[in-house]
Amino acid sequence: MQYFKINYFINFSEIFRTQFNLSENNNNNYKN
Repeated sequence: MQYFKINYFINFSEIFRTQFNLSENNNNNYKN
């Protein structure tokens, strides 16, 4: 169970990071 939780957390943070990167890129595009 612990392993599953850790895996889930890692996946979630990966998704969050990609979402954040996408919004960063969009902001940069608007500025330029």
